[in-house]
Amino acid sequence: MHAVSEHLPDWADRDARLFWDAVDLYERANARLFVRAIYALPRDFDHAEWVDLARGFAEDLTGLERLPYTLAVHPGFDQEGRIHNPHVHLMISEHRDDGIERARRPWFRAPNRHDPARGGAPRSRVFHQRGWLEDARQHWADRLNTAFERNGRADRVDHRSYARQGIDRQPGLHIGPSAPYLVAQGRPHDRLADAAMTRDDQNRVAAIDQEIASLEGERQGLAHQIERADAVLDRDAGSRGR
Repeated sequence: MHAVSEHLPDWADRDARLFWDAVDLYERANARLFVRAIYALPRDFDHAEWVDLARGFAEDLTGLERLPYTLAVHPGFDQEGRIHNPHVHLMISEHRDDGIERARRPWFRAPNRHDPARGGAPRSRVFHQRGWLEDARQHWADRLNTAFERNGRADRVDHRSYARQGIDRQPGLHIGPSAPYLVAQGRPHDRLADAAMTRDDQNRVAAIDQEIASLEGERQGLAHQIERADAVLDRDAGSRGR
């Protein structure tokens, strides 16, 4: 695991745990403690590329307002110790670093518009904007595609849904690395079962589509034979009429 923290206040600059412990202690009871994201990394990239991708994306989301964040890169090892599901956990505080030094507890006070130094660090409103999630997805897709191109790979990702891309396909389910382990122990796994049912449904639909296409081909062949037979009958009838 590799952890990175940025934009922390001075009193937590050397230890991110101090900041997140203070969030638990001093954030008001009805406030959201942090914004959390989990996103997958390309399995065949090396560790340095994972960290570069993760940090770049975190800065896309936090850099403008200097929002404190901590991320952790996990290789996602399977039961045999092989890299199976590399991913990132990201936590972002909504309190902006406005450049005013504050101690731990005052950092989380309500902001004071008339005298900012007497109030807490102001909260960002960016996460409440209607298009924030869409923008975040696009930032991640752009960073991935740039990395793919830099590595000479033809892979590309699109942050839009299949429906928005005009693709007639059901989205897959993220099963996670625990599924094969649970199944090997004879224990049920709901997502794996749902994914299997979805795959079975897709296979049945594909088989039906193929059969429909085959029947349509047979129909067109029979129609062509009927047309030829009608033409022969019309020609014979014309010959007898003469």
